[in-house]
Amino acid sequence: MSNARTLRSVVALVAVAVLSLFLSGTAHAQDGEGEAFSGTLRFEGEPVEGVRISVVDSAGEVVGEAVSGADGKWRVELPGPGTYQATIDTDTLPEGISLRDPERQTLEVTVTAGRSRPLIFALGEPAARGPTVGEKLAQAVLNWVKFGLIIAMCAIGLS
Repeated sequence: MSNARTLRSVVALVAVAVLSLFLSGTAHAQDGEGEAFSGTLRFEGEPVEGVRISVVDSAGEVVGEAVSGADGKWRVELPGPGTYQATIDTDTLPEGISLRDPERQTLEVTVTAGRSRPLIFALGEPAARGPTVGEKLAQAVLNWVKFGLIIAMCAIGLS
């Protein structure tokens, strides 16, 4: 009788635990007090300080500017949701640092109500790429062929 009671207690506890997972609310990170653009400027892993980013609205009016800090971070508060253009001032980039893609000096981004959008201005040359999936697959096939040939030679030698 006590085994049945213990089993019921365990089942009840498990059921309560599972139900609490389904009934709990979801957590949302706070984006701040409204709409904004933000980002971090880095070159070869180091923050880039003193770079100006300006934002204009769809009418071409400047709605905000920011200068990257010592940690490379910048943030521009926006007046509300809408479509904006964020431009990095390449004249303020330190000597020897340039945009990876000059066509991405100005980014056009739509912001929804209450959201902060991170923007990426890629600086410097792209990092060296590793082998593609196709290259890895071809190398694996070649390795298996070599392994098969070694096994075949060993089998001939043993017979």
